Amino acid sequence: MALNSASSGENGEIVVVTGAAGFLGIKIVELLNTRGMNIQEIRGVDIRPSQPSYFLQNAQGGRLRYRRGDICNYEQVKDVFTQATVVIHTAAIVDISHPSEMKMHNVNVRGTENIIQACLECNVGRIVYTSTADVALGWLDNNNINEETPLPGEKVSDYLFSQYAFTKMKAEKKVLRANGSLTANGTHLVTCSLRSLVMYGEGDTAFLPNVIDSAKKQFGYLPRMGDGKAKFNSCYVGNSAWAHVLAVDVLRKNPKEIAGKAFFIGDNTPESNFFDFVEPYLAATGCDLLNVSIPFVVIFYIAFILECIVWVLRPICNLSLAITRSSVVTVCKGVTVSWRVAKKQLSYEPIFSYEQSKNNTLRYLIEKYVT
Repeated sequence: MALNSASSGENGEIVVVTGAAGFLGIKIVELLNTRGMNIQEIRGVDIRPSQPSYFLQNAQGGRLRYRRGDICNYEQVKDVFTQATVVIHTAAIVDISHPSEMKMHNVNVRGTENIIQACLECNVGRIVYTSTADVALGWLDNNNINEETPLPGEKVSDYLFSQYAFTKMKAEKKVLRANGSLTANGTHLVTCSLRSLVMYGEGDTAFLPNVIDSAKKQFGYLPRMGDGKAKFNSCYVGNSAWAHVLAVDVLRKNPKEIAGKAFFIGDNTPESNFFDFVEPYLAATGCDLLNVSIPFVVIFYIAFILECIVWVLRPICNLSLAITRSSVVTVCKGVTVSWRVAKKQLSYEPIFSYEQSKNNTLRYLIEKYVT
């Protein structure tokens, strides 16, 4: 079936970015504003009440607009989508410990259903969905993953990062299955999904801050885990954001190349052992790695016992863990993902070098923890 998506509009793209106040969302807004092609208006939507500083600092000209909104509220979604040409949907609950299953399903799955339905009703021709590489991670071998790798399964327990990965998988499938659906005016909706590797960079409130906070709770020291042979790759937030900007343009100009497909997004961050990767960020914030390493089996069962305690206490209090079996498997057994397909079909090349990415991240973390 030939896909004829809605055009970019007479005066250029009107892009809606959900989750626009988030780690990735604000970087997407920034790159759309500075490097986006044929952009008329950028509408940032987020449940956070306060407008991000980037919107305030770049408000001149009226191209940037911020709206507080909840993707679980269909009427709010529909209101923001009126006259939009494309949606970049990044809004989600990201929690890999012990999240509220109902809340995560409502936001990640039902919220995405609202996005799709509003696009069809409001004649928005394209959706770029922010997925995650976690949708491909199971409990066994997570190395050399690519777009041909089968997903772990249809049960929450099949996924290394349980509810988070499971709900993102469900949402991704809904977005990709919506590809080719007819909008109210008879054009075809075209969709794609971008599965970013774990991201680092300025604005990160989860990945590296969690590692640093764990070290600070242990007198500034973080023990290594595993035998040191496992490899891990990650992606700078700016490069992941750039892939989203490119996808908007490719879906407009040549949708058959990427419509209905999912792509892994990485960059030139060196593949290395997890602890070697985080070491410079620990050092910059006054922390260090211990020379000793805890064997995988030992730390895995410690994490298992801690998870059992949290599960037992959950009716009384909601505890979070710095370490889980999932995180132990990740750092001890490794996660490596290929992003070659995105290079070819999205014409994606990272625009930030590893040195730029590392330096930007160091400045952010030093400001956050030291100055």
